[in-house]
Amino acid sequence: EELLRDLREAQNMLEEGNLEMNALEEALADLAQGFEDSEELGDFAEALEDENLDLASELMRELSENLSNLTDEETAELMAQLQEAAMSDLPGLEDLLESLQEAADALANQETQDAQEALEEAADRLEEMSDRQEAQEGRNEASEQMESMGEQTTEQQSGMEQLLGMQQGEGGDEAAESGMAMPSDEVKQSAGSTEAQ
Repeated sequence: EELLRDLREAQNMLEEGNLEMNALEEALADLAQGFEDSEELGDFAEALEDENLDLASELMRELSENLSNLTDEETAELMAQLQEAAMSDLPGLEDLLESLQEAADALANQETQDAQEALEEAADRLEEMSDRQEAQEGRNEASEQMESMGEQTTEQQSGMEQLLGMQQGEGGDEAAESGMAMPSDEVKQSAGSTEAQ
C-alpha cells in the first residue's frame, strides 16, 4: 500500500511537470516563429523549434561574441527583432524575454558590451530551461520504472494470496479428516471397555 501511495504522489508530480514542460515548449515554438526570417537568428529559431535548448544557448552565445562584427543595418534589424520578441506574452519565458529586452535596449543605445552581457544572460536562461527539461525526462523514466515495479509487486501479492489460500484449504481438509477419525477411535476404545466388563 505504501509503495502504491508513493507511486500515486510521484504520478501527480509527474503530470504537473509535464504540463509545465508542454506549456514551455509551446511558448518556445511561438518565440521561434518571430525569428524564422532573421539572418542572425534563423539557426537559433530552428533550434528552438527542435526543442534543442543546449544548441539554442550555444547559438545565443555565438551571437553575443559576434555582435561587434555586425553592420549598422544588421544591428538595427537584430534590435528590432529582439524588441518585438521581448514584447511577447509567453508564460514561462519571462526571464528570457527580460534578457532579450535588455539586449535590445543596449543595442538601441549603442552599448555593445551591455548587449553582449544581456545575450549571455539569455543563453543562461536557455540552459536552465534545458536542465529542467532533462530533469523532467528523468522523472518520466523513473515513473515508468516505478509503475512497472508496482505492477510486479501487485502480481506477486496476488500470487502469494492464492498460495496461502491453497495452503489454508489443505490444512483445513487435514484438520477435518483428523476430526472425523477421532470419534471412530473413541468408539473402538469404548467398545473394548464394554467387552472387558
